[in-house]
Amino acid sequence: MSDSINNQVSGVKATKPSTIVNSFKSGGALFTAITTGAALLALIVGGLSVINTMLMAVTERVREIGLKKAIGAHTRHILREYLLEATLIGAIGGSIGLLLGWGITSLVNAATAAANLSLFLVSWRLVIIAIVFSVGLGAIAGIIPALRASRMDPVRALRAA
Repeated sequence: MSDSINNQVSGVKATKPSTIVNSFKSGGALFTAITTGAALLALIVGGLSVINTMLMAVTERVREIGLKKAIGAHTRHILREYLLEATLIGAIGGSIGLLLGWGITSLVNAATAAANLSLFLVSWRLVIIAIVFSVGLGAIAGIIPALRASRMDPVRALRAA
């Protein structure tokens, strides 16, 4: 039918509905691939940032860790302290990222509201998943620095500082 319209009416380009649907599907797949790649990159950068922050915290607190261990702090207490700190960093970073993401999606949706479009939907399920994921990422990224802090020799730590 679109071919007959194109033949009969000059200056008009008629398109089959299936062609339009396929075009939207391929555009949606590209958009999904780009956003997934950006999300993975953000996760890698976030995880490395937490690891770096916690390693610097351990390095700066060598004397404090050595003193705690010298007066009887158990390895698990030091481990728990640094894992909790890394988890809190992940939670705070995730919350800030969530607020920024919500703000950007609100701006995009407001800009497309004139065309009766809402491109993004931030659901409670997505919010909960994002927070749980950022807390988990913080905890996982804090394992290496926490282990390093908890295994520190108190005598060496006090001499080094």
